[in-house]
Amino acid sequence: MLQVKDLTKSFDGKTILDSLDFQADAGQIVGIVGSNGEGKTTLLNCLTTVLKPDHGYIRYKGKDIYEDIDAYKKDIAYTPDDCSSFDYMTGREFIAFIGSSYGLTKPEITGLTEGAAKQFNFTRFLDMPIEEYSRGTKQKAALIASYIHRPEIWFLDEPMLGLDPAASDTLVSLFKEVAARGGTVILTIHDLFQAERICTDVAHLDGKQMVKIYHDIPHNKEFHQDLVRFFSAK
Repeated sequence: MLQVKDLTKSFDGKTILDSLDFQADAGQIVGIVGSNGEGKTTLLNCLTTVLKPDHGYIRYKGKDIYEDIDAYKKDIAYTPDDCSSFDYMTGREFIAFIGSSYGLTKPEITGLTEGAAKQFNFTRFLDMPIEEYSRGTKQKAALIASYIHRPEIWFLDEPMLGLDPAASDTLVSLFKEVAARGGTVILTIHDLFQAERICTDVAHLDGKQMVKIYHDIPHNKEFHQDLVRFFSAK
């Protein structure tokens, strides 16, 4: 599904990611873990074309994403950790704006919005300005908007932050839905216990590189032992 090779990204002479290799396949829910400042968000920004790597390549279904960047963008979604730049909109307007950018019709957007709002207990917030939302409510709006076109790959930056338990469970159900239909979820996550509950695979980012990828997470004893030991030593 997605293959990354020798990805390097620097800012002002400082290398953030250095010759990073990474792969995510259909049906996986991949958590990216690592200490603060290790480049997790930078990696997501490269994978979603927000940033262009200085070196290396990213291939989607065997094809470099920059060969047909518009087609790639239609197949993915990105939920960043902040949607405050849309504070002047209502939740409904924001979701409609994102939906229309993916070519959805007004009736499609309306139906999908109402359904997702019920799932996330968000209906009463739809017509309120985003600037009046709490952190968790903003997160719900961002999740609904980014998932509205049912992406093949869903990228998320710390999506659990601020969510109430019911919304967290709803989000995990959506992750499983994506994986079940052959899509892929890639998220950054800081809580190892949540990673163990949510993910099928976990990639450990450290020292500007992907140092190890753990598979079959629910049954992988090495995963928890290794990472608890690593973060305890930091």
